[in-house]
Amino acid sequence: MLENIINNLRETVPEAFVDKEPSIPWINEKTWVIDSREFPYFRESPIFPPIFVDPEVEVPETDEYLEGEVRSNGVEALAWYVPFHQSKRWGFYFRVRGICYLSNFFKNQSNIKDVNQRIKKAFEVLFYHEFFHFLTEITAAHMEMSYKKPLYNDYVQFIAKTKYEGLLIEEPLANAYVLKRIPKRDYPQVKKFFNIQPPPYSTFWKFIPDTDFLIGKRKLGAMMRIHDLTEISIGVIIANLPSRDEPFWEFLFNVTPEKLFLSDLPIYFVKEKEHTTSGIEFKTPIFYGVQIAIYPCDHDPPHIHIWIPADNRRNGRYLYPSLEPYMGAKPLSNKQRKKVQRVIAKYRNKIEEILIRQKREHILFH
Repeated sequence: MLENIINNLRETVPEAFVDKEPSIPWINEKTWVIDSREFPYFRESPIFPPIFVDPEVEVPETDEYLEGEVRSNGVEALAWYVPFHQSKRWGFYFRVRGICYLSNFFKNQSNIKDVNQRIKKAFEVLFYHEFFHFLTEITAAHMEMSYKKPLYNDYVQFIAKTKYEGLLIEEPLANAYVLKRIPKRDYPQVKKFFNIQPPPYSTFWKFIPDTDFLIGKRKLGAMMRIHDLTEISIGVIIANLPSRDEPFWEFLFNVTPEKLFLSDLPIYFVKEKEHTTSGIEFKTPIFYGVQIAIYPCDHDPPHIHIWIPADNRRNGRYLYPSLEPYMGAKPLSNKQRKKVQRVIAKYRNKIEEILIRQKREHILFH
């Protein structure tokens, strides 16, 4: 469905698109960008979010540098949305170091030994914030197809230049959206994270009441429609919304549950090579009581990582496709082998695609 929306927009309003290289402040020659398609089950997992880390992984308890970035730049210090209006490499970019930093906000006595619970909560907060930016762009796409003219890119440029604080509502709305998607028991930790951010991010509280959130979405839609007016005119119009003449844009923002779109959303994880979190690997979900992973830049010979039972704190490495033990792993019993083979049979094409890419890259760079 998402591909159809984008293709229809290209046919209807081709001038609505530009193709630029994504410009994300924390991606450079010292970072490594990992496409979620490297994980065989990421887009098919019934679990959200579909990411796991080794239970024994060490997550830094503090990150003063990153906290300083959050205080200066808000959520976008940890995650970034690149619009499909602006780049063929559009999608959601998550800073692994940022997920780890945010996970510490959720650390308490009950989960002190469960790093995955904290990682999941951190990922959800960042995902929902960036997903609201995606919904904003989708709303603009519907407008563009209705009015037959480009709107989104001009709106983005206008917001980047405006000095009128009353127009900067997309970021606080995105933070408020997070609070509407997560469990209420996590509100205190998430609000603490939001409160250290600069305005307009920290003004999320204005949109927490349902009515104010609804009106905020309508205002945001109106801004994308009328941004070519002067700031004073827009300020007056926005202050007087909702009006009887303004369409109900807020309904275009309503997509539940978000995970239904997960298979269509390009998701990337960004590692910083010189930071301690560069060694953290995301694994795949559990199927048939087994968890397996193929790491994108793993070494020869071709092998897979297996956790069996799935909650085992250590993984074993096994050659592919023979499943012979590798690097000290214990041999699989017949019962265990059958379980692993069921998972492999279900995702064989994806597993072999990654292993072939590994081999090609190994030849290229060695």
